[in-house]
Formats: sequence, C-alpha cells, structure tokens
Amino acid sequence: IGAGLLLQPYIIRQLGSARYGIWALVFSTLDYLRLFDFGLRSSIVNFTARCRARQDYERLNDVLSTAALYFGCLAVAIIAFSLSFCQVFPSLFKVPESYRSDSIVLAAIVGISVAIGLFSSMFTGVLEAFQRFDLVNHAYTAALFVRMAGSVVLLYFGYGLVELGILALLCQ
Repeated sequence: IGAGLLLQPYIIRQLGSARYGIWALVFSTLDYLRLFDFGLRSSIVNFTARCRARQDYERLNDVLSTAALYFGCLAVAIIAFSLSFCQVFPSLFKVPESYRSDSIVLAAIVGISVAIGLFSSMFTGVLEAFQRFDLVNHAYTAALFVRMAGSVVLLYFGYGLVELGILALLCQ
C-alpha cells in the first residue's frame, strides 16, 4: 500500500497529467476484458482440487484441456479486438494529437497483456487448487516489485507510456 501511495504521485509528476490520464484510461478500459473469464478460473480451482482429491487424473486432464482451449481462444479474440480497438482509441477518447501514436501502441500492448494474464490465470488457478499459495504469492510479489522498480527507473530516465506498457507486459 505504501509503495502504491508513494509511486502514484511520482508517476503522475513524471508523466504529466495528460499522459497519466491516457495511461489510466487505457488500463481501466481494457481491464474490463477480464470479465470474459466468466468465473472459469474459479471453476478451475474447484474442479482441479476435486479431481486431485479423488486422484481422477483423466478428469483433471479434461478440465485443464478445456480451460486451455477456452482461455487460448479468448486470448486470441482479445488480442484481435485490442489491435482493432487501439486504432479507434484516440478518436473515441479525444486523445490530443501529440499523444495519439503512443496511445495506440499502449492500447495494443495492454490488450495483449490482458490476454496473457487471462491465459495464465489458468495456471495460478491450478496452483491455488493444489494449495500452493506460496508460489502464487511469490510470483505475484516478484512481478509487482519488478514492475514498481522498473517504472521508477524508466520514468527517472525519461521514458514514457510505451515503455511503461512494455514493462507491464513483461511483468505479466
């Protein structure tokens, strides 16, 4: 919480209000794509735990294969949508001309990041079903730390939206 409270003002100061607004708008808009999970991740946790407890590995394979197919197709659809959406994003949200190209690239990167995040949620669901919360928390904490430290370094050296988006993608 402290890092978030300290990092946010620094990001706003370094990016400026217009670029920070674009950053927040892109993320808040495209994060709604996560709703296409439709609760499947929770089902993965539930069914994986049940199959493991019963040692029904054939059914476990069915559950995970179905989840991989769904999340794989969903990831492809989200990437396709994002690549189309990023083209209309600047005009839809009246992005200033000087930031249009950055906003297009950022929207594409964030869309790809959301797609990867949804696909990888299947794996964290399995880890939770196997009660390996330690691994989930270690991965989450490490990614959060790298993203925060990376953001500070990138902004310190004068980088902007696109580079921060790439960092967010790599930390996915």
